[in-house]
Order: sequence, then structure tokens, then C-alpha cells
Amino acid sequence: MHGPEQGHYKNESVFTKITPPLHIAWYRISNPLFRVAEYFSKVNENDTKVIFQMIFETAAECNKIRPYAPEKNEENFDKLEMELLKMQAMN
Repeated sequence: MHGPEQGHYKNESVFTKITPPLHIAWYRISNPLFRVAEYFSKVNENDTKVIFQMIFETAAECNKIRPYAPEKNEENFDKLEMELLKMQAMN
């Protein structure tokens, strides 16, 4: 993972559950430590509802990344959207 100040950070995760196409769960094994649960449900032919939950052991751990997590998560979802559009164009 690359930070805005040109830093490079470990970003290691372990997937604990994959239930296509409904659910993915994983946890980080590098700091900051947290778990993620993602749920997907079809809204219509072109739209999918995504529920993305970051789960922390303590409020203090959550508060450490709260200032930048929403923006960085949005960037990741934008990247995902671009990849999905590429895949759709290939079909």
C-alpha cells in the first residue's frame, strides 16, 4: 500500500469466507488490524448494493484510521468500479 506522503506500507490480509456472489470476509494481518465484511445484493440488471463493514477490536483502533479511511475506501471502490466496467466491456 502506498501512502500520500510517498510511504510504503505492508498490506497483508487473509480471506476467511467467500460465498459467491453474496459475501466476502477477511482480516488484516498487518497494521492497522481490523476485519472486513462485504455483502453484495443485486438491485437490478445494472446495479448492486454493497455493504462494507470495517470491524475493529477497540474504538481507539478505529479512531486511528477514521480521519482517512472514508476517502481511501472510496478510492478503492472507484478502482473496483473501473475494473468491473472493463470486465463488462470485454463481454
